[in-house]
Amino acid sequence: MENLGIDFKLMVAQLVNFGLFYFIFKKFISGPMNQLAEEEKRKEADRESALQSLKKSEALISEKEAALKQKIQKEADELMKKAKAEAEKAKEAYIKEAKAEAEKLISKAKEQVQEERQKMEKELKKEAIDISIALINKALGDYLTDNIQKDLNKHILSNLSTKAD
Repeated sequence: MENLGIDFKLMVAQLVNFGLFYFIFKKFISGPMNQLAEEEKRKEADRESALQSLKKSEALISEKEAALKQKIQKEADELMKKAKAEAEKAKEAYIKEAKAEAEKLISKAKEQVQEERQKMEKELKKEAIDISIALINKALGDYLTDNIQKDLNKHILSNLSTKAD
């Protein structure tokens, strides 16, 4: 092979150099680089799983928040219904109370009117009696004696009293 220009010693030295280079490269450069690449892949996978976990947590929190908002809205609606019902009951109670008070005032006013009417009737009867007595005294005073006038007045008074009652 010397004719071809190949030197076996040089080739063996080159092979040894290449083997030594391959061993050193594999042991000191490629190994740590592969470990570094694997570690970066692992870190990237961890980051990806953490991101997925955060997305799931965020979705879960959003669902819980929506459910909580719905629950709060439902409770607020129930409270509003209760408050409206209580307000309606209070309104009805006030209306009933006002009606009862108005009826009391009306009945009291009717009683007062009745009392006033009775009072006026008594006064009117008294005046009628006084007028009747005065009329009898004036009209018949000259014709009747005092005893007959007294008897006539008593008779008229007793008749008016019994009719007045």
